[in-house]
Amino acid sequence: MRCMRVASVAAGSAVALVGLAVACTRWPVLVWAVTLAAFGVPHAIVELRWVGCRYASSWARQRTAVALLAVVGLLRLFALQFVWPANWLAAAELTIGMLLVVAVLWRDAGVGRVRTGVGAAVFALLGWGLALAPIDTLLLLAVVHNAVPIALLADRLRDPDLSTNQRRCWGAAVAGGFTILPLWLVTGGAAQWCGLVGPNTTARDVELAALLELTPVDGLMAFVPSWFPPTRALDLLRTAAFLQCLHYVLVLLVLPLLGAAPRGLASARVRGPSELPVQLLVAGLAILFCAAFLSDFRDTRATYGTLAAVHVWAELPAVLLACTPRHLLTGTS
Repeated sequence: MRCMRVASVAAGSAVALVGLAVACTRWPVLVWAVTLAAFGVPHAIVELRWVGCRYASSWARQRTAVALLAVVGLLRLFALQFVWPANWLAAAELTIGMLLVVAVLWRDAGVGRVRTGVGAAVFALLGWGLALAPIDTLLLLAVVHNAVPIALLADRLRDPDLSTNQRRCWGAAVAGGFTILPLWLVTGGAAQWCGLVGPNTTARDVELAALLELTPVDGLMAFVPSWFPPTRALDLLRTAAFLQCLHYVLVLLVLPLLGAAPRGLASARVRGPSELPVQLLVAGLAILFCAAFLSDFRDTRATYGTLAAVHVWAELPAVLLACTPRHLLTGTS
């Protein structure tokens, strides 16, 4: 009976993921815009809170990293107020990203080969992007960051309060969702399967996006770097929209469901935003921003960009903390 239940859940999840991939193929601009409007703000708050609960004691020692994240928020606010050139802002954020890596690694130098290796690789990639193409690098980060919850989930699955079956089920679901279907989308296989040929989206997608005063160019500008082949740009947008949806699912459903349980404390389950005041705050902000997005998508997205930037860059030290050997972390981390 239990095996049948697991099989039915797996089959249902697979059907849902394929259906989402088809929706992103046929209406990429609409899926990207509507899900951003509905879940952008609440997912950022939930993720920041989950990461804060998970790595509370480590964040207390990472004051420099917290200060750098505050600088990111201030930079976004100033850029919004004074209309800074995009390349300036991109270069500044990439520089802060490199400083975040240094801040985390410097605080506990030599702690874990995996963490050191990941940090060095990220530092080098950010430096390479800063030197060659800051804006394009940020666009790529907008796509790649959607996979960051995989690292957070993997870290949580290592805790002793979770069973081997749970680890296998979640691991298989995430592996399939973040590899097979994105490859199907980005290579153009999904578009061909849906009978869509060429660099244009469907007429219905254009019509529905126009209700938000958006065009396909708005979606492409959010994810597609300048060097990406124009004929494949829409496939990258489809992939980014799909990954964005999976990102929201992991952050809003999976991580709070598993809780941010402290390592080594199998009975303790420090969940994400479970307190009623926090839930009401998240719901209220979600409704407020969703209405604002529907009223003026572009301006609201620019405002939301401040929170989005802070939460994206907060993922960088969070991933490095997730790579830290557990016996070197204490308390809630």
